[in-house]
Amino acid sequence: MSALLVSWVISVSAKEMLPSRPMKIRKVRTLDAECVIDAVTLGWIALANVGADLNKASQPRVPSDFSRTTLTPLSRFLVTRKDNARGLIGMDGDGSGQAAVKPSGGAHASPGVGWRGVCLRVDAARLRHGVWFVMMVGQPDVVELLGAAAPYLLPQRVVEVASLKAGCPVAAYVLDLEGLFALRLAGDVERFPARIRTPVGVGPEVVPEALPRLRDLVADRVGPSTLWPLSVRDRVMGFLLARDRPAHDLAVFAGQAALTLELASGYTDVLHAVRRRKDTKPAAEIQQNLLPPRLAGVNGADVAGGVLPGYDVGGDFFDYACNADGLWLVVADATGKGDAAAALSSLAVGALRAARRAGAGLHEAARLTDEAISGLGMQRYLTAVLGVWNAADHRLRWINCGHPTPLVLHSDGRLEELDGERTYPLGMRFTERLFPLLSAVVEPGDRLLLYTDGITERRTNEGGRIGENGLRAILSELGPRSAAMTVRGLQDAVLAASSAPLRDDATLLVMAPRI
Repeated sequence: MSALLVSWVISVSAKEMLPSRPMKIRKVRTLDAECVIDAVTLGWIALANVGADLNKASQPRVPSDFSRTTLTPLSRFLVTRKDNARGLIGMDGDGSGQAAVKPSGGAHASPGVGWRGVCLRVDAARLRHGVWFVMMVGQPDVVELLGAAAPYLLPQRVVEVASLKAGCPVAAYVLDLEGLFALRLAGDVERFPARIRTPVGVGPEVVPEALPRLRDLVADRVGPSTLWPLSVRDRVMGFLLARDRPAHDLAVFAGQAALTLELASGYTDVLHAVRRRKDTKPAAEIQQNLLPPRLAGVNGADVAGGVLPGYDVGGDFFDYACNADGLWLVVADATGKGDAAAALSSLAVGALRAARRAGAGLHEAARLTDEAISGLGMQRYLTAVLGVWNAADHRLRWINCGHPTPLVLHSDGRLEELDGERTYPLGMRFTERLFPLLSAVVEPGDRLLLYTDGITERRTNEGGRIGENGLRAILSELGPRSAAMTVRGLQDAVLAASSAPLRDDATLLVMAPRI
């Protein structure tokens, strides 16, 4: 079938299609053969395969299901039509300024082979009268570029654009659920290893202070390299890696790509799947979905939380929220293990957040959570510490429901137990129960530690347990650290205590007021 190609310039600001002068047509065939068009001026360009009647293209409309793809100068990239026909678009090898679309047979071509000049990546949508292509010549906004791809294709799109900008192959890595390995998300499988041991994370987030060590660990594995953190606000979600010397810095692009990947993770499983280097039990999967970001900088404080193991058990959780009434902090441990414990924790998190978001205080949040668990009729309960820290006066108020005593690591090295009157675990039935409210000051330079008994009950290679004295010794050995480095140091000590796998969740939440 013969076709006529007509060009249109799209206004980026108004997002409307405005007619432009038709391009000179040198040779026109269908994508099954070859399409060659003259070079176009910089800007948004739409190429329409609309049949022989030019009038049908005079007022083109983009269909509602059209996935617009912004483009950038590339080297030789795949074109995919919605009917899965594929081709390549690029400049003629003689540099004459003509763009060509050629069938690829489904194979993904390598950049820079037999092509010169500017090349474009194109996606297409099927129309009643043919195929629309939307492309942009020049430098696009990277968030628009990445947002145009299907969510599960975003990691590969990140790598393609990063490689273009750097002038050399680039790979993207994320950390696994336990923060122990960097796992390849996208990139050349022959040039970049599938995983690199990098115990520098709290969960799947890199401890910011550990970035120099991360670079050393990666260089030790792959040789001289350049690494750009994928950062979202104060959280490092992974990194881009180049083994060759890059022609351009990717720091700004890495930040934009990190935000795009983080947003996309709500629409696809591709990032979550890569982060799981082992099969994850259903209870552990529920647990992972309950947890907030592992690292956060909030009003007046830094917060870090972690749960080990990442792939099994599933009865603990931690939670926090920075609200107008203060920084809420919660660590809890459901009785039992596995699916039943995870179900109990899910209900508890829901009850706590519902109460908090309805404007309840600590007493009311504890009461509503207690009633929700009791109403299950499961004969199970939940130990917990619920607290609120105020940045203005540095005062912590908390309720202890049968949970291990919170600890404060003072700036002068002293370790203080925040002991006091406590109540029974949540879910235990009483005709009337009270929730004693305790109070203490946690000042800048101090660190507040909430934890579950999976820490102190951890077996050691000598046959004993870490215990409270062992926890104190670990904290003393760690010395002054940030909230994130405290959590990572404690997790390393728990894992090193025994070669046996953890039999219970070991959960930590550290809050460090800023100086």
